[in-house]
Amino acid sequence: MSEAPTIVREPVAAELLQPPAEKVPVGRKIAYGAGAISDQFVTNGIGSLAMPIYNLGLGLDPRLLGWIMALPRVFDAIIDPSIGNLSDNTRTRWGRRRPYILIGGVVLSVFFVAMWLAPRSLAGRTVTFALPSWLGGTMHLPHLAIYFLVTSMLCYFGYAFFSVPRGAMGIEMSTDYHERTAIFAWNTFLAYTAAFLMPWLYNLSFQAGKLAGGDEILGVRYVAAGVGVVMLVCALAPALFVRERAGTFGAQPKTPLFEGLRMTFNNYPLWLMFTIVFLVLLACSMIGPMGLYISIDYICGGDKKWASYIGGVNGVLQGAVGIAVTPLVAWTARRIGKKSTMALGQIIAIGGFAASWWLMTPRFPYLQLVKTGLVTFGLTSVWVLWGSVMADICDLDELKYGLRREGMFGAAVTFLMKASTACVTVVAGYALIWAGYRPGGMQTVATLTLMRVLYIAITVGCLLVSLALTFIFPINEKSAREVRAILDARNGRSG
Repeated sequence: MSEAPTIVREPVAAELLQPPAEKVPVGRKIAYGAGAISDQFVTNGIGSLAMPIYNLGLGLDPRLLGWIMALPRVFDAIIDPSIGNLSDNTRTRWGRRRPYILIGGVVLSVFFVAMWLAPRSLAGRTVTFALPSWLGGTMHLPHLAIYFLVTSMLCYFGYAFFSVPRGAMGIEMSTDYHERTAIFAWNTFLAYTAAFLMPWLYNLSFQAGKLAGGDEILGVRYVAAGVGVVMLVCALAPALFVRERAGTFGAQPKTPLFEGLRMTFNNYPLWLMFTIVFLVLLACSMIGPMGLYISIDYICGGDKKWASYIGGVNGVLQGAVGIAVTPLVAWTARRIGKKSTMALGQIIAIGGFAASWWLMTPRFPYLQLVKTGLVTFGLTSVWVLWGSVMADICDLDELKYGLRREGMFGAAVTFLMKASTACVTVVAGYALIWAGYRPGGMQTVATLTLMRVLYIAITVGCLLVSLALTFIFPINEKSAREVRAILDARNGRSG
């Protein structure tokens, strides 16, 4: 990390002039935000189904499944900077971002469906690999694991080409400080619409399987096919209906990959925001795997179907609260600032997670909805505002280097999302085993207690650190507007 960027006063080429900051049409905001629905099904939908389908349904070891879920995310995160740099350096009549969003959206939708089509006949069959003696000599890998790894790898490959350019597109849609918040408020608003459906995916798999004369393993195929269609439509919306801002590409010199990486990560505010959101994502990701098992084995006494129903109700509440709170977050940020609004939301979420010791109880199963409401209410502030703050950080980068490189910053955004998800899939699998979890059996009181302690300790710990970093984040409205005024003056614009 380096010191905050210094001002570069040399004039920028006339070809890089940007139009005055104007209101982005609502239709364009909605088209951009629709992509968040596809994004949510990849980042959260896979995690919500993988453990119950491949572990509880098909019998894969949760530790192995954790690694299999993590590897595609690691691969995806590694290639993100290359895709971001490629997007920044692309020159086409359709823009820098839209061609990649189009192709990536098709690929991720097709292979999301393919992940849940594994033949049941693969269960119990393994392939043996010869390894060096110091690694144990042999490794037996289940066919199901190989199938899930390959299909998920291809899904995340498409997701990389979709998510990185789309993230860059959102960052560059406006130069206005508050209009940026409005753009990402719509993005968050539409992302929460997916929350209505996502927790129901497991329960819907039971229902679809029953109608088809089978179980959830059969039913998930039909559910995934329906989700795939929704994902495809939503993924194509930003590519087809969002017009890239004039002047965001053209005569700007192309930047080599490693030089782009050096410039991007030589940015102190970026590192702070990167860490803040990484910790929030890590805390939220624990809700999925650990929270699901606590719900099944502690709250619902091992009844998977009942737990899936409560999870669906949780999702409806999460979506409703998120949609209701999103406009409030945008309104609050205009009055007390983005940083203060984010900090206030994190404090509320910490209270919700800490109270889960009393709110997640078998005596009153639906009391956990209070925890869901508090956490969603609080963390919506982060989801609405961090993209807007990333746009402010991009202005600092332009101030220092004289270039608009939203693709690399979009890559940084998607990298941290995928890195946090990969981390938690591994941690969650081992945490379950470490707590004494026995797949398919009754859990001891000690195991259930330790699972609940870990759930609270990890989530509250992550959020406390992220809150502390939020307080020292250096960009506020005054400094952001000063930077924007300098850039406008340098580029010869008045507004």
